[in-house]
Amino acid sequence: MTIIDSVNLDVSEIDALVKEARAEGYSHIDRLVENWRNCSNRFDLPGEILLAARFRGRIVAVGGLNCDPYLENPRIGRVRHLYVMPNHRRTGVGHRLVGALLERARGHFAVVRVRAAKGDAPLFYDAIGFQRVGDRDASHKIQI
Repeated sequence: MTIIDSVNLDVSEIDALVKEARAEGYSHIDRLVENWRNCSNRFDLPGEILLAARFRGRIVAVGGLNCDPYLENPRIGRVRHLYVMPNHRRTGVGHRLVGALLERARGHFAVVRVRAAKGDAPLFYDAIGFQRVGDRDASHKIQI
């Protein structure tokens, strides 16, 4: 069973996730850790949250919700730093994680955007109801 809950990031707890992401050529989890350490993004503004999915007590996926930093509109949120370890993909954990983020977005944001540029990510967001957009800073959006 996979448990999804808010997390106060303990960097040592996601070390395996960081290494997996790096090995796949993804740098956004390194940015998540760096931004957490330097306090530039702690997912602590109204409506924001950082969630983790745990399997057998170990973090296997992470994702956050922020006010969209590319826009000056407090009613637009953004999925940030979503990553699911390869052996937990196609199990529904990513869908559940984004669903939990969108549930958190209700009442805070009218729209949530994301930039999904690599691998299967664009198809993942298509499959869970996001619409493609032609924006320089976002590939998909969903109305809340």
